Order: sequence, then C-alpha cells, then structure tokens
Amino acid sequence: GSTYISHLNGSLAMGLVNLSSIDKAAERLFKSRISLGMFDPRDRLGPLAHLGEEHLATPEHLALALELAIESQVLLRNDGLLPLDPRKKLAVVGPNANSTGVLMGNYYGCSAAGTTAELDPRCNITTPLAGLTTYVSAHSGPTPVYARGVDVDSNSTSGIEAAVTAAKD
Repeated sequence: GSTYISHLNGSLAMGLVNLSSIDKAAERLFKSRISLGMFDPRDRLGPLAHLGEEHLATPEHLALALELAIESQVLLRNDGLLPLDPRKKLAVVGPNANSTGVLMGNYYGCSAAGTTAELDPRCNITTPLAGLTTYVSAHSGPTPVYARGVDVDSNSTSGIEAAVTAAKD
C-alpha cells in the first residue's frame, strides 16, 4: 500500500531496513504469486480459468462466512455485561467501530470504496457501530453514541476528550 511508498525509501536511507531484506521479501512475494498462477495465461489456469467476479460474494459464500463467524465467537469471561441491556445508553468508541475497510483486511473478494459503508453491496458488511445500533433499535433502545477517538496511525490526541465524554454520559 501507500505506507510502503511513503516510508520505505526513508527507512532505507536511515538504515532501518536494508536492500537485501527488501529483495528477500519481494522474492517470497513473487514466488507465491507465480505458484498461484497469477502470471499464467488464462488458458493454463485449468478449472479456475472460468471464475470471474460474479463468483465472488455469492449468497452461498456469504451464508457460510456468517455461519463461520457466528460459530467462531468465543467469550472468555462475562462479568454480567452480556447480553447487553438495549434500554441502557451505550457508547461506541474507536476509529474502527464504524470502519468497513478494517473488517475486510487486505485480501477480500468485495471492493471497498473506503472505510465507510460505501462497499460493494454484495459484501453486506456490518460494522460494530451499525450492528449495535440495529440491536438496540430493534428493542426500542436509545441510539448508541459514537466517538471516533484517536486514529491508530496518528499521534494526535484530539479525539480523546470526545471519547471520554461519550463513555461517561
């Protein structure tokens, strides 16, 4: 991504990374891509050659993904917080609470337009904020208060006060 473009040359110049390490990483990357057939002509891809974008995020895939997500949840300890009481006021804090892009990671079959709900509609991604809002509204509860807080890739603390206020109210 752009992080590498923005910082790799400077890191190289400062000696934080060496060219040999970059070469090794690139070699591993391209060996993997070659073994996956990413540079092969379509006629040499065998049974995968016919697969296109229409095969991504099908209803069957989405149902399986939902089933796996539900079955993979593990609650290590519950001190009475769950299940949430939808009648109580709820604060949702954090830059990723309303981010679909962070939920998708780097490898996904749906196209993300950004970190908002502007995704390929087939993805049907629900952010933590959207899920909690839906849950409490289905039980006639108050709309959760959202505070972005601070960005994970910034030194700015400007969002802390709003986040603390949201959590206290």
